[in-house]
Amino acid sequence: KLLSNQCSSSRPAMLNKILIGIFIAVFFAAVIYIPKAIRVYNVVHLFDEDKIVKNFMNMNKVFPTTPIMASDKPHLFPTKAFDLPLSYSMDGKDYDLADALDYFKTDGLIVLHDGTLLYENYWQGNSKDQQHISWSMAKSFLSALIGIAYHDGLIDDLSDPITKYLKDFNDTGYANVPIKDILQMSSGIIFNEDYADYNSDINKFARALAQGTSMRDFPKNLKNGKAPGTFNHYVSIDTQMLAMLLEEVTGQPVAKNLEEKIWTKIGMEHDAYYMVDDTGA
Repeated sequence: KLLSNQCSSSRPAMLNKILIGIFIAVFFAAVIYIPKAIRVYNVVHLFDEDKIVKNFMNMNKVFPTTPIMASDKPHLFPTKAFDLPLSYSMDGKDYDLADALDYFKTDGLIVLHDGTLLYENYWQGNSKDQQHISWSMAKSFLSALIGIAYHDGLIDDLSDPITKYLKDFNDTGYANVPIKDILQMSSGIIFNEDYADYNSDINKFARALAQGTSMRDFPKNLKNGKAPGTFNHYVSIDTQMLAMLLEEVTGQPVAKNLEEKIWTKIGMEHDAYYMVDDTGA
C-alpha cells in the first residue's frame, strides 16, 4: 500500500516535468521560428498596395542589417528655386505631372542639375531624414567598389573567372564566368526577375533569405543557360556574386567597404544600413 501511494504521488511531479519540458521546447521554437515567419510574411506582402510604403521605410526593422556611418563632413548641395512643369509628354500624349506622381504613389522626388538642388519633395509619410530602402540603386555603389578593388590590385583582371576567387562556385552555373560579364549582367545565368510572379527566382530568393538561408548558398543552385557575354539579362543575383567577390578580396563586409571607400568620402549626411543574411554576410 505504501508503494502504491508513492507511485501515485510521483505521477503529478512527472506530469509537471513533462509539461515544463513541452513549454520550454515550444518557447525556444517560438523564439527561433516566429521572427522568420514574420519575415516571410513581410516578403510575401512586400508590394501590397496598403503596405508597400511602410515596408520600404522599415526594411531594417524586419531583416538583419549592418550599419554604414555618415560622413563627419557632410556635403550640402546649393539650392535654387525651381517649379516642376505641370505636364509631360510620352508616346505623343501629354499627361498631368501631379496626377502621375499620385498615381505611382511617389514618396520622394529630387531634381539635381549641375550640382545644384532644384527640387525636393516627399509624400506618403516620407521625409528627407527618413531612411528608405534603395533597392537596385545600391548596384551602382557595388560596381564602383569592384572598380576600386581592381584599381587597388585586389582583383588581377576583370576578365578573370569569378571562380578564381570564389572557389566554392566551381561546380555551379557561375563556374568560369568572367567578372566583366557579371558586371554587365551578361552572366548567362537562368533567372526569372519577375516580381509579380510568386514562383519567380527573385521571389524565391527573398523568401529563402527571410527563412534564414545563406545568400552564399542560394546562387549555387542556379544554372547557366547562355554563353557568358553573349546576352544581357537583368539578374540581381549577379550583384550578389559581386558582393561576395568584394568581401573575398578585401576581407571586409560590403557595408564597411562602402562606408570607407565611398559613403564618407562623398559626404553622405546620414547613416545608412546594408541588409545582410542571418550569418551577417
